[in-house]
Amino acid sequence: MRSMNAAVYGSISSTELTTLAIDPGSQKCGLAVVRRSVSLPENTIKYKTLTREITPTLNVFARVGELLQGYAISFVVLGDATGSKALQAVLKESLSESTPLIIVSEKFTTERARERYFQENPPRYAKAILHTLGLLVPPCPVDDYAAVILAEDFFRSRQSIDNDALPTP
Repeated sequence: MRSMNAAVYGSISSTELTTLAIDPGSQKCGLAVVRRSVSLPENTIKYKTLTREITPTLNVFARVGELLQGYAISFVVLGDATGSKALQAVLKESLSESTPLIIVSEKFTTERARERYFQENPPRYAKAILHTLGLLVPPCPVDDYAAVILAEDFFRSRQSIDNDALPTP
C-alpha cells in the first residue's frame, strides 16, 4: 500500500472521482464519501456529499470497510492531526494498491466545519445574533462536516492538475 502527500499526487483523467475522507480523533472519527464530477464541455466542477457520519474510533475500520464496499472509492483521504498515525498504519495495511491513502492537512477544518454546519442549519432569532458575534457553537460534534471539507480541499488541491488533463472542447 502506498501513501502520498496531496500536494505531489499526479493526475487521473476522469470526469467523476469519489473519495472517502476521514477526520481522525481519539474518541470519534468523521467520515464522508464525496464525489467530484466535472461537466464537459464547460469544465464545471461540482461536489456531492454521498454520506457523512461520525463513528467511534474503535469502529472506524469496520465502517471504512463497509464504505469501501458500498462505493467506488478512488482515494482515501486522512487528516494529519489527532489519531492520524495509528489510523494511517492500519489503513496502509488494509487498503488495496488501487486505493491510495493520501494524508492531508487538517488546519482550520474544525472552524470551517462549524461554519458549514451553520450554513446548513441556520440559527434563528437570538442565536443568529450570537452566531454573527462568533459566540455560538453547534449543538453537536462536527467531525463529519470536517471530513467533507477534507475531501473538498483534496479535490481542490488537484483541480489545476486535473483541469490540464481534461479534454478541451
